[in-house]
Amino acid sequence: MTASLHNASLRHARHYLQMLGQADELYLAGGDSLSRGLNLFDEEWQNIQSGQTWAERFASENSDAARCCSAYANAGAVIFGFRLHPHELLRWLRSALAVARQYGDQSSEAVHLANIGFAHSSLGETQRAIEFFKQSLALYRSTNNRQGESDALGSLGNAYLDVGESDKAIEHHEERLQLVRSIGDKRGEAKALGNLGNYYYAISDFRRAVEYHDQSLLIDRELGNRRGEGASLSSLGLAYFAFGETQRAVEFYEQALAIDREVKDARGESADLGNLGLAYARVGQIRRAIECYERQLEISRSINDRQLEALAYGNLGNARADLGDSEKARENYERQLAIARDISDRRSESIALSNIGNVSASSGDPERAIELHEQALAIDREIKNRQGEAADLANLGNAWLKLGDRQRAEDCYQQVLTLSCDNGDRKGKAVALTNLGMIRMAIGEPEPAVKLLEQSLVINHEIGDRRGEGQALSGLSLACQKLGELSRALEYAEMGLQVFEEIEDPRAEMVRGFIAELRAESEKKWWQFWK
Repeated sequence: MTASLHNASLRHARHYLQMLGQADELYLAGGDSLSRGLNLFDEEWQNIQSGQTWAERFASENSDAARCCSAYANAGAVIFGFRLHPHELLRWLRSALAVARQYGDQSSEAVHLANIGFAHSSLGETQRAIEFFKQSLALYRSTNNRQGESDALGSLGNAYLDVGESDKAIEHHEERLQLVRSIGDKRGEAKALGNLGNYYYAISDFRRAVEYHDQSLLIDRELGNRRGEGASLSSLGLAYFAFGETQRAVEFYEQALAIDREVKDARGESADLGNLGLAYARVGQIRRAIECYERQLEISRSINDRQLEALAYGNLGNARADLGDSEKARENYERQLAIARDISDRRSESIALSNIGNVSASSGDPERAIELHEQALAIDREIKNRQGEAADLANLGNAWLKLGDRQRAEDCYQQVLTLSCDNGDRKGKAVALTNLGMIRMAIGEPEPAVKLLEQSLVINHEIGDRRGEGQALSGLSLACQKLGELSRALEYAEMGLQVFEEIEDPRAEMVRGFIAELRAESEKKWWQFWK
């Protein structure tokens, strides 16, 4: 290449590197700037791409090209998340990493390693992500970059939680909290507290989750960090939703939604709408839930966030299934699956397969459901998604029950119980115990059923899962009825009804009917005694 051509290509690459950075900054600024950033990126994409390609091609023989190659991989870090396919992003990052190592630029190397980790996470390849986060952490520590070290600890904690290694997750999150407090990083402290809240939420310790998110919220408000405040409110909503306190969850979601609209955080708004939809669906307001999901879908498309788009289709499918419209539900799930495969999102692919499996089972095709749940299970085992694996096994158990194969169903639920105990997932453990109890009852063994359901009730009460508590109480009332202990059955049923009424669960009506049956049966036995 002649000197003049080289200089012209370098000017071109530097100019569009600057444009890429400007697009990313505009998006991060939010508000009206968000759409301007996206539009700028889209308008200049071909030029940005050609600038990066030139820099990558000549990086090994020219230091100016090498610096550009390294910078391109980071300049659009945020906007790449939904504008660049993860496999293409990985190509950019690997080239940038090679350049950083070639020139001994450890600062850039650490950043590239972390971003490669995030790219693998987005593909559902969490174990590979962990490898890169570890390398990034080691470099940050060797260069005494405390901020980078803090971020890497948080990334590792989240990744370990994703693969079910809860001990390592809590270790890294607590270490991060100590670090940010030692350097006086209040914003980092809020993030660390939020991550700890997410950890306790994941292991179903919802009360502690609320404690940490409350602390995070307080700091975000002190700092005037509206985005952080919105995220904390949303997380609190999730915790109260898990408690079964749906109305209180709605209040937090609505506060988060108001903030995200104020700061024009489209991704946050989309997530809030999805959460609100789930809350409305729980209390039977399916049409209102669908309105939220349709708006979520609209927003995700406007910012070209394919992961959020897939999530919205999944939510819409769930709502259509709740309305009994299996064909429409399946159509939405198929769209969710197509997007997941298009963006190589293995975790979303697994969820979509499970959704299609569930609608197949409810439509009278449990054999097809089993095939789909086994495909989802294979993916979650491949990517080491332990929580997803437990959910797949629970779905398989439900499908085997529909086929009348209680032994295989019980085997699946036993595996769920083992996984939940290993993962520290107390909610998963409670659900497995409830399912196992119901199977014991179905095969005419109410006494073991009572023992299993009592264990489930204790766990649900301890973690504050009101919905799970109501389910366990309802199961206990059925088991006691089969044992002929009608007064005890009635006591459990009335307690279950109180829970379902408090959390506005539609199953309250079913429990009322069962209570009426119990009273009639009890009255009949009383008259027979006196005759």
